[in-house]
Amino acid sequence: MGESESVNLRDMTYDQLDQLAAELRASIVETVGRNGGHLASNLGVVELTIALHRVYDTPRDKLIFDVGHQCYAHKLLTGRADRFSTIRAQGGLSGYPSRGESPHDAFGTGHASTGVSAALGFARARDILGEASDIAVVLGDGALTGGETYEALNDAGHTVQAGRNRRADYGRHAGGGALVRGSPIRRTGHGTHRAQRNKRSPGQRSGKRAGMEGSL
Repeated sequence: MGESESVNLRDMTYDQLDQLAAELRASIVETVGRNGGHLASNLGVVELTIALHRVYDTPRDKLIFDVGHQCYAHKLLTGRADRFSTIRAQGGLSGYPSRGESPHDAFGTGHASTGVSAALGFARARDILGEASDIAVVLGDGALTGGETYEALNDAGHTVQAGRNRRADYGRHAGGGALVRGSPIRRTGHGTHRAQRNKRSPGQRSGKRAGMEGSL
C-alpha cells in the first residue's frame, strides 16, 4: 500500500485485495489501540470501503460516510496512510471526514444523519452544472436514528430495504427498529409516512434493545 498516494484498487487481484484488507485492519487495530477511537465500526466496513473505492473514482465521485467515524479505511486508501498514526492526536488527522484535510472527503459528517441530505445536494448541484459524477452514501445504523435521514429519503423518493445487523442499539431510541423493519418511506406531500407505525412489539414500545434489520 502506497504511503502518500491513493491506492489503485482496480488493477489488484482478489488475493491482493484480501491482503490489502488485512493490512488495513492491522493498521486500524494498532492505531486505535494507541490513540483511542472507533474500532469495531471501522473493522466492519473495511471490505465495503475497498469495494466502493474500486468502483467509484474519488474525488470526482463523492463518497459520504454517515456516521463519519467509519472513515478510517477510507483515509488509509486516499493518501493518508503515512499520517494515519496521528489520527485523533493533537495536530493529526481528524477522526471524521474533513474537507480541509483531503479532497477525497466530500462532506464533513460526524454524528449523524446528514449524509443523505448532503448527497441530494451534491446530486442536484451536479445536475444543474451538467457534470458527470456519482454520489454514494455509507449509512451506518447510527444515521438511522435521526429524522433528517428519513426526511432526505422521503425527498429522494426511496424505500428503506430490510437487512440484518445484530449490533444496532435502539435502547435509547424507542421504536427505531420497528420503523426501519416495517416502514417503507413514501414520497408524499406531508413528509415521512410510517406505514406500520403501530405494529411494534412490546419490547420495542418500551424502548428495549432491538436488533436492527436494515441496511440501505
